[in-house]
Amino acid sequence: GAAGLAQFMSLTFREWADRAGIAQANPYNPEHSIACQAAYMRWLMDQFQNDVDLALAAYNFGIGNVRLNKPWPKETVDYVARIKQYYAEYKA
Repeated sequence: GAAGLAQFMSLTFREWADRAGIAQANPYNPEHSIACQAAYMRWLMDQFQNDVDLALAAYNFGIGNVRLNKPWPKETVDYVARIKQYYAEYKA
């Protein structure tokens, strides 16, 4: 059910589009998707005291699952590793 560049579920996208002040937001609009993703990731980083791994895991696996300390599925482990690798390559 995830849609658009940032792969938001519809309810999450609508919530963050509202918080970002995007009227008539469309998850398939890259500008809308990126704006919502940035706002959501900043919030997740705040929720997890700037722990990048936990914030990324929450983005992929769900904040409730991470807060409940559920074991991360392989998809989430791979996602966190992949994003961190992309970031390391970008920084270099």
